[in-house]
Amino acid sequence: MKKQAGVTIIEALMVIAVLVVVAILCYVMLFFASRESRDVKRVSDIGVLRSSMAAVKVQYGNFQESGCQAGAVSACVGWHLNEILPTIKNFKDPSGKVLCAGNCKAPCEYSFVEAPTANDYAVRFFLEKGVGNYSTPGCYELTAGGVNLVK
Repeated sequence: MKKQAGVTIIEALMVIAVLVVVAILCYVMLFFASRESRDVKRVSDIGVLRSSMAAVKVQYGNFQESGCQAGAVSACVGWHLNEILPTIKNFKDPSGKVLCAGNCKAPCEYSFVEAPTANDYAVRFFLEKGVGNYSTPGCYELTAGGVNLVK
């Protein structure tokens, strides 16, 4: 009796099933890793913005001198914040499309809730997964006093 060379249908289906499982696991891992990497960028951007706003207050006496208005942080160009932080026009959420001031329930553009006052400001941003000191997903608000989860 001769042995036949080749692969049975059962063997081929098993290999395909294993490959599908591996592909699904890779996709899930990439999905969660990309959410976390976007959150790391957001927290980094907010840290730079916080330092820059503090520099505005030290150099010019108040936060109003930033020249920012309610709306997208990236639109805050042409005034003192733009002098201190020339890349402000690039401060955009990695995946947000709407302003966080109006809808902070999903990834959204960093936005000033209202124009900064002499002693305070409020910028909202959204974290998908949470990272570092901000481990809870959700809407956060940066103020002169720090960063807090918006409830």
